[in-house]
Amino acid sequence: MSNAAPVLFCLVLCLALAACRDPETGGPPTTDEPAAPVSSPGIRPVDADDAVGPAGADDEPRATAPAPRPRAPGSNAATQAALAEASPQTLVERLGGRIDDRAIRVDLPSEVLFEFDRAELTLTAQQDLETLAALIRATDGPVSIHGDTDTGASTAYRQALSERRALAVRDWLTGRGVPAGRLRAQGFDGDGPPVTGEPDAQDGPRDRIAVVIGRD
Repeated sequence: MSNAAPVLFCLVLCLALAACRDPETGGPPTTDEPAAPVSSPGIRPVDADDAVGPAGADDEPRATAPAPRPRAPGSNAATQAALAEASPQTLVERLGGRIDDRAIRVDLPSEVLFEFDRAELTLTAQQDLETLAALIRATDGPVSIHGDTDTGASTAYRQALSERRALAVRDWLTGRGVPAGRLRAQGFDGDGPPVTGEPDAQDGPRDRIAVVIGRD
């Protein structure tokens, strides 16, 4: 009986090994389970979600190009071309001016050209100034730009404000190609004689830019 025990043990062991072999390959049993990813210490495997950015990235606001600045009235090429083709009479009518034997006279109210008590031209002044520039180019005579205002407490203050406004209009015109030699800017304090030299001008508004274009 003692000799039969080792033989029986070997037989059981052989049967167990045979049961553990893969019947198709004859090797160790295989499984369809995917192998666990191998990673180095301290390095986390990259997930598919991480490859496209952190969660919620698509919800963040994206920078957009700034909106184009609005163009000033009368500053586009089509308007420039139309002004260049217009007759002096048409341009004078657009500005509400008048023509006599000696000059073309145009009054531009200061509230259209400037903020209250300021001498910087506003965006809304562009259209009238473009028309005025076209009118000056269509004529040949000298141009007087008279600033006149009754805004301000003192005569000296009104004089200085009127002069700065007249110079602002002159500089704008020269910047549009009007020859500086044709332009003369002068300021008035609102207490002197009418800048246009017309008898009835004293009854009109004194806070204005008066432009006088001499006729040859």
